[in-house]
Amino acid sequence: MAITYFRGPRMEVVTDTQATANGTKSTSGSFQAIGGWFVTHMGTTTSSAAHNGHVVGISNGINHRCIGIKHRDATSSALADSWYTDDAVLEMFNVVTDADIGKAVPSFPSGGGVDMAWTNVDGYARRWGALLIGEKLASAQIESSGQIPPQEVGPNVYIPVPF
Repeated sequence: MAITYFRGPRMEVVTDTQATANGTKSTSGSFQAIGGWFVTHMGTTTSSAAHNGHVVGISNGINHRCIGIKHRDATSSALADSWYTDDAVLEMFNVVTDADIGKAVPSFPSGGGVDMAWTNVDGYARRWGALLIGEKLASAQIESSGQIPPQEVGPNVYIPVPF
């Protein structure tokens, strides 16, 4: 059986928590990203059931966008809302007071990972995750051993082709 390889961009999943004070918080990674998709459920634990919103953001390293929804476990329709911003990848709100409780703008350092510049934080370390995306690998970087590390080229990068 031969394996046919498809080259694609480098991809890596990273997770961290919101900074508890305004400022930049670094999250390590294995390559310099050129962009990423960001997500949070605005909670301090891994379970989203106890939290009141979801945010999805995207960045190409220059432009940043995010959308979000908030809800209050069906206690009041007045507490349900959605939002969009074009200057951050994550923006979190308190669903009861409607206060902005954290906003993040990413940058992608040459050493890898992502630096998140946080503003308007309220002291809670809310969890977030991201799929960082890098440049496509050059032909010389693809291993000839028949194994390509998944973190180097992303999911579904090869398929078995029987002969």
